[in-house]
Amino acid sequence: MTVTTTAPGALSPDEAAAFRQRCIEFLDEHATGIHLDGDPDPRAERRLRAAQGFQQALADAGLAGITYPAEYGGAGLTKEHDKIWRECYAQYPFMTSELTISHGMCLPMLAEYGTEEQKQRYLADNIAARTVWCQMFSEPGAGSDVASLQSRAVLDGEEWVLNGQKVWTTLAHLCDHGIVIARTDPDQPK
Repeated sequence: MTVTTTAPGALSPDEAAAFRQRCIEFLDEHATGIHLDGDPDPRAERRLRAAQGFQQALADAGLAGITYPAEYGGAGLTKEHDKIWRECYAQYPFMTSELTISHGMCLPMLAEYGTEEQKQRYLADNIAARTVWCQMFSEPGAGSDVASLQSRAVLDGEEWVLNGQKVWTTLAHLCDHGIVIARTDPDQPK
């Protein structure tokens, strides 16, 4: 007799198959017509709104922010669920690249380093793409070389006062929030 077990918290083969089927059914229904890569329409706003619509449908289906806790708007699922989702997603000819900064940079940073108040305020809207984030790194004469950045941030009471200039901020004109990198101590080595 062969006994098959799964590690605690791991998906059984049946659970994995059921989740995979759920992902495929969602993608079959919602990915139709969303071919953003190589879209002949160069208007960033149209592409962003399409990506947001898809992401909001993901959130409504409980498939957005798969490994993020439910209390922050995520699905509260496992890395195994996320792996299955990514495998399914990769089979469809589209991307939501307009949300790459929001989801690939800002979301993980806020989840890891944000205060509880910031997590409650920002994560769910970011996960569902109700808000869009940009990163403000590039500066005149330095590009995105963060070691060369000159912008300063000075703590004034409970607020940071920024002084400097940022350039080349992709989709900034369509974003709701941004992550800024600035020097807080000019005497620190770069």
